Amino acid sequence: MEEKINFCFKKTKDLNVEEREQVNELYNETFKIFIEKKRSIDEFLFKYESNLLGFSYHGMIKNNNRVIGSYNVIPSEFSYFKEKKYFGQSVDTAIDKKFKGNIFNLRKLSQGVYEMMIKDNINFVYGLPNRSFYKVKKKILNWNDIGVLNYYIYPVSFKNFLWKLKMLDPAILFCFRLYNLIKFKYKKKNNFNIEKIGGNNFINLRYDATYSIIKEEKYKVVYKTVNKEKYNKAKFVYIIDIFPFSTNFLEEAIKKISLKEKEIDLIIYLDVAELKINNMVKVPNFFFKVKPNVSGKILSKEIISENIFNKYNWQVNLSSFDVK
Repeated sequence: MEEKINFCFKKTKDLNVEEREQVNELYNETFKIFIEKKRSIDEFLFKYESNLLGFSYHGMIKNNNRVIGSYNVIPSEFSYFKEKKYFGQSVDTAIDKKFKGNIFNLRKLSQGVYEMMIKDNINFVYGLPNRSFYKVKKKILNWNDIGVLNYYIYPVSFKNFLWKLKMLDPAILFCFRLYNLIKFKYKKKNNFNIEKIGGNNFINLRYDATYSIIKEEKYKVVYKTVNKEKYNKAKFVYIIDIFPFSTNFLEEAIKKISLKEKEIDLIIYLDVAELKINNMVKVPNFFFKVKPNVSGKILSKEIISENIFNKYNWQVNLSSFDVK
């Protein structure tokens, strides 16, 4: 059969049943080695409709009316130098392996999505691409770096990491606690020019029953507990979100989580911002073979300035990315 390639650009609410199914099937096939189970249509719709606009943006490459490529962007609400704006998060770009290699198709696909976004006054797109697609976005789609997601940790137990030396676990933890006691305590004011806008609506749309939420009078914290098989089934707690954001609230939340959750090994918080968190330690970036690079692209330079690529303007954590 002769190939007949065409491009199609739609919002989630305008996708027909076949397009939903085919975009989702392409995702399941492309990312099968990274996902535990196939994503259902209900999960597809929840992902792309669970935002304050109620839809996302989708670009599709079709061959003989069959989806062979997709480029998807989810809108998120941000405070940008005290102005409320929507940015788009690029997620789950997928190309059928039989049709990979044509950079012009990828450029045309992404540009069509960007044009839809600009019409809705969304003038910046960002994301946390994997290592291979990060290079494509930089070289082909002309994205620029914002910064690396920093890892901050609070160890509760080392026995599952250092299981061969687990007799030393109390001594190692004692040294960590002592270090936290004697190190200089920072008095902090957290002022950032670019932050995600949270709130009850965001919580209700973004998080399902797999997340835990602590609600205090002054702040809310969202976290998720994960068992890591490769670390001898160590139990990690990822702090996904805290708002309003404050390192003081974060420090208090860490204490509450460590008391509430039983037999956890490590509490982890990730953020682009360079933070001084008194009861956490920042993991040096050289420990990571693959650094999680946050990058983005300005779609309208009349509205968004180049200072958006200055990482010191940003406070953005896992809640702003497509993580489960």
